[in-house]
Amino acid sequence: MTNYENVKEFLLRKYSVKIPSESWLQQCVDFIVESNAQSSLGVSENELAEEVMAQLLEFDLCEMETPSLPPHVVTCMKAVIKGPILCQVQAVADVSVSFYRQYQSLTKTYSRDSEVGSEDVNAVTQPGHTQPQISSNSSNHSNDPYRNNQTAGKRTLALKLTDGVATIKAMEYTPNHNLDPDKILPGCKVVLLNKLVCRRGVILLRPENIRVLGGHVSALIPSNTPLHLFASVLGKEDHLRRISANLNDASNRELNSEHSNAQ
Repeated sequence: MTNYENVKEFLLRKYSVKIPSESWLQQCVDFIVESNAQSSLGVSENELAEEVMAQLLEFDLCEMETPSLPPHVVTCMKAVIKGPILCQVQAVADVSVSFYRQYQSLTKTYSRDSEVGSEDVNAVTQPGHTQPQISSNSSNHSNDPYRNNQTAGKRTLALKLTDGVATIKAMEYTPNHNLDPDKILPGCKVVLLNKLVCRRGVILLRPENIRVLGGHVSALIPSNTPLHLFASVLGKEDHLRRISANLNDASNRELNSEHSNAQ
């Protein structure tokens, strides 16, 4: 077997990954082999495959321009597709809780104001929007309505997925504790597995239908922060700018105070 075939077999067996682009795989393998050409030990077959996997996790599938999803699945009323299918998470949100509550949770601006509208899976999939990620740094969540909702187990995640060409929605159809929105960064790779039911362009996800591989795409992160999604949907861009400015001012005052004390 060639290096390419060994890598393909290894990734399929260990990670259930089928890399859609043969040319990308060949270029990646060649690059890794050439990079280790000066080493007296070279690179073993397993090491080569693991390095390819590491490169894949940080690569934007949109640059491969090679589809994996069936072409009809996005538009058909009902379809059944079969994995494994490699996809990239562009956005993820809990659509069981209003974006207003989640914005409050992130900015810690809880109030008794009426909630602003109701959001569904479509809000997650708008261009430029990204996933809400709730900070886990706060030690006191007793007054946090979003945290209380998650603790009660009332969660429904919606994901915006792409195979690099097509974009499709996916919904947490039954609870999946392996899906942690705090750890799913823009560009995170997942594999769709087994038989998947798709209705009206939305894949219904059961725990056996998705495996999170991890990774991210650095270029997607700066413009895809959670607060920007909520601020955009809720029309709170000015409020977010004021919060950011206040945080920057407080940080600068703290740094100046530390510098003065040190002198």
